[in-house]
Amino acid sequence: MFKILKENAFFRDNFILFLASSFHNFLGFVFHFILGRWLGPNEYGVLGVILSLIYMFTVLYYAVQTSTAQHIAELKAKNEYKKINFLFRRTLLKLFCIGLIIIFFFILFSKSIADYLNIDIIYLYIITPFIVLTLLLSLQRGMLQGLQWFKKLGANLIIEALVKVFVVLLLIVLGYKIGGALLAVIISILIPLIFGFFSLKNILKKKEEKIEENLFDSIPILFMLISLTAFYTIDILMIKHYFSSTETGFYIALSMIGKVLFFGSISVSQVMVPKIVDKHIKQEKTKNILLKSILIVFCFISILVFLYFTFSNVILNIFYGKQYLDIAYLLGWYGLFIGVYCLLYLLCFYLITIKKYFFIVILYLFNIIQVLIIYFKHDSLNTIVYNLVILITSLFLLLFIYALLREK
Repeated sequence: MFKILKENAFFRDNFILFLASSFHNFLGFVFHFILGRWLGPNEYGVLGVILSLIYMFTVLYYAVQTSTAQHIAELKAKNEYKKINFLFRRTLLKLFCIGLIIIFFFILFSKSIADYLNIDIIYLYIITPFIVLTLLLSLQRGMLQGLQWFKKLGANLIIEALVKVFVVLLLIVLGYKIGGALLAVIISILIPLIFGFFSLKNILKKKEEKIEENLFDSIPILFMLISLTAFYTIDILMIKHYFSSTETGFYIALSMIGKVLFFGSISVSQVMVPKIVDKHIKQEKTKNILLKSILIVFCFISILVFLYFTFSNVILNIFYGKQYLDIAYLLGWYGLFIGVYCLLYLLCFYLITIKKYFFIVILYLFNIIQVLIIYFKHDSLNTIVYNLVILITSLFLLLFIYALLREK
């Protein structure tokens, strides 16, 4: 194994970022498990819905990071580092302005959002700084990803996770609840953002060389990520509307454990994208990178889905406590839903990187189907989960066939 990691840069970079992402995600789930036990199903359900709103804003985060990584990887392949500095500084200012505009409209519609979700509007005001901070952080991490500085990217992820857990534990001692948890999230973005500038200091010292910017390159990525994120946020928002806060808390606990698969495998796509861009610039084949990436993700999710089906009661009891065991019978099925989603996510990033865009239309069609299914079939949580498994599996198979045909 060590020989493979030493000689094969693809597996080595995946291993480095996987370890960092795993530690980051582990502490992220510790953050949720602490809050799940501390708040109980009712208040945790409210917090989970607010965090789902935050996850919707991460659509912009991943769109900016992915688009930046692609541009930087292209410039790196040509050794045009002066242009990288110019692109970073110009984009940083634009993202700051865009973030302020989004905050304005978010505050404008906060009352309607709070009424629909049956939550206190003050919580929406607390999370507004997250919008600007996460956009700036996404630019930094996109730079590190595109430069293939995976050690520095991993360190940045670890700093975020450590700060989040430390701050929330401190606020628990001080007696804060939902508001304290949201404040911990904001601080956990601010600190790694500051450290990110130090990681990029060697690039920022270089003289700038102007480059023509094409803002339209980011649009397909943005639309793709909006659709992909909707698959694991729409269900929570609609369940909060149709079910009680306690039932929503049960479902969010289920989804948080299920998402271990997604956040555990996301590093594979982050390594895959700049390497595909690099090979494309050099006019080399990219199919092997896709197949290796799929193999890594499939092996990872297969192990966890098996554990979720086999030890669902034990897992829920360890992380959330006995009060959440009523939902244990659905853990394996929700894990299967997220597992197939991980493969879909990877496949979509491959298609967007090789500039095949028609699949985005198919994604939105299935988003509409998801909303209609939950709207007409929400008599129980198990009905929703079973339908989600069927929906996401059908979509993956359809796009996998599409990808094979395009490759051919």
